[in-house]
Amino acid sequence: KLAWDDSNGDWKFQGTNVSGVNRLSINDEIRVPDGIASDPPYTFSNDTDTGMYRSGADTIGFASNGVLRSQIGTSNIHHYLNLDMNGNDITGAGNIEASGVIQGLSDTILNRPSALALGDGAYMHDKTNGGMIYSESGVWKKFSDNTNA
Repeated sequence: KLAWDDSNGDWKFQGTNVSGVNRLSINDEIRVPDGIASDPPYTFSNDTDTGMYRSGADTIGFASNGVLRSQIGTSNIHHYLNLDMNGNDITGAGNIEASGVIQGLSDTILNRPSALALGDGAYMHDKTNGGMIYSESGVWKKFSDNTNA
């Protein structure tokens, strides 16, 4: 049951249901303040600076340690940390943009994706061999001497 607590001016859940878990069921919308990265309205009792908040118009922000880490907007998703795909592929119909270098950890993990799939003119850092490589006619080439990578 939901009850008002006069001692601190707050709503409290009292009692439990048969499974021993407090529950709230609402058949309408729930509105919370927009919040900020350091104080998101959707958070955890033991980690109050980690959670979800409204970071801008039509945009949901995800924060940890009080810092914005990721945003989902109407036309894109922004990540502000390294994106670790754990060996999985990134697929999609749109563009993949990065403000930094896209680098492979090794040829066995990266397996140098098809330059045709990335399109001619795509380039990246070849962490295994060092230096930058670029795609031309479906082949990865070294910037340093234009030989095949």
